[in-house]
Amino acid sequence: VSATRERDAVRSLFLTSTRLTVAIALAVGLPIALLGGSILEIWVGDEFAGYGALVAILACAAIVDLPSYPAAAVLQSLERHGPIAWMATGSAIANVGLSIALVGPLGIEGVALGTLIASGVEIIVFVLPYAARVLDVSPLQFASQVLLPLLLPGAALAAVLIGGDAILPVTSLPRLVVVVGGALAVYGVAYAALGAEPRERAAYRAAAGAAMRVAAPWQSRGST
Repeated sequence: VSATRERDAVRSLFLTSTRLTVAIALAVGLPIALLGGSILEIWVGDEFAGYGALVAILACAAIVDLPSYPAAAVLQSLERHGPIAWMATGSAIANVGLSIALVGPLGIEGVALGTLIASGVEIIVFVLPYAARVLDVSPLQFASQVLLPLLLPGAALAAVLIGGDAILPVTSLPRLVVVVGGALAVYGVAYAALGAEPRERAAYRAAAGAAMRVAAPWQSRGST
C-alpha cells in the first residue's frame, strides 16, 4: 500500500478493502449474533444459553470495529495515521467509563454495551469520516461502494439464519453446521452476484476454475 501516492489508487483500495472487511465481518459476526445462545448451549452447556444477548452485543461490536483496520492501514501509507491513535485512546477511555456506568444497572451486558457504544462512536463518527475526508471520499461514494452492496446479501444471510433456525432448530452441532453453512452459501452467492465489483467476480471465477482444475485429476481417479 505504501508503494503509491496516487490518490485514486489509494481511494479505490480503501473502498474495496473496507467493503471486503465488512463483508467478512458480517459472514462471521451475524451467525454468532443471531445464534449466540444456541452456540453457547451446544458448546459449553444449557446453563450458558441465556448469555446469547451478551454474545450478540460483542459480535456487533466486532463488526463495527473491524472497518477501522483498512482505514488505519491506508492512512498509514499516507503518513496521516496519527489522529487514529488519539481516537483509539478516546474510545478506550469512553469504553471504561461506560462499562463502569452500565455494569450496575445492566450487569455484564452493560459492560459489553459500553464496548459497542464506544467502538461505534469511534469508528462511525471519527475514524471512517476522517479517512474519507483525507482520501476525498464523499458520503455518497462510501454508501454506494461499501454499504449498499452489502445490504441485500446481509439481509439474505440474516433471513436464512433466522428461517433455518425456525425450520431446523439449532440444538446440535450437525444442525448448526447445516443452518450456518446454508446461510453462508446463500450469502456468498448473493454477494458475488449483487455486491462484488466486476474485477472481484473475475477473481472469484479464476479461483473457482483453478480449484476445478486441481480437483479434476482426483475426480478422474475416483471414477476409475
